[in-house]
Amino acid sequence: SANRNTVGPNAVISGNTGDGVSVGLTLPTATTVVSNSIQASLIGLNRDGTAPLPNTGRGIAVNEGASETLIGGNSSADANYIAANGGPAIQISGVTNERTVVRNNVIGVRRAVPGGSFTVRAANGGAGVLVSDGARQVTIASNTVAADADNTATDFPGIHVVGDGTAGSDGPLSLSSTFVAWFAIRPDLLSCPPRRASDPTPAPFPNGDGIAVSGRIQALNVLSNTIQ
Repeated sequence: SANRNTVGPNAVISGNTGDGVSVGLTLPTATTVVSNSIQASLIGLNRDGTAPLPNTGRGIAVNEGASETLIGGNSSADANYIAANGGPAIQISGVTNERTVVRNNVIGVRRAVPGGSFTVRAANGGAGVLVSDGARQVTIASNTVAADADNTATDFPGIHVVGDGTAGSDGPLSLSSTFVAWFAIRPDLLSCPPRRASDPTPAPFPNGDGIAVSGRIQALNVLSNTIQ
């Protein structure tokens, strides 16, 4: 069993040849993987958050058999900063994967200088959050998902929900008050927000799609969002 473990705060998980953090039934002797948390960590960046130090795979992978996994938390102080990884920033997958919560994370940006704000693009090599292969009862809320693409030929959705049965009729997937953006300034804005509060011009590096849903998805709730 691997239950009630916490990664963070202040962990730097970068430069690995696989995923940064992987949660799930990866060992044949494991029976439960319940109530694990990843919080307040840098994943795919150096210790100052100023330069990419990518993991080759995904930033965080929540796999088969995991339940009640928390990525981030109820406060911005719990935010993980996930950028520059080789695959999606966060992937949640598998029919036995349920009740994952992704809340108050910042994806796809780095700092310009130590101690500064996270405003410089540092794209992951996939969607900001990818939910796939039957994962159920997923909540994605109050995150900043910046452009995860290097150019228009490789645009990825900010949030991608895909695969037969994902979310499950017995447990909805909920997207609420999440910003999917180059640089987000309000909690109800998706896709292309201004570069700064005083500038209404969209930034030059949006996501490919704000939210992409494909496959036989069931019980998907998309709440309180504006897509521009």
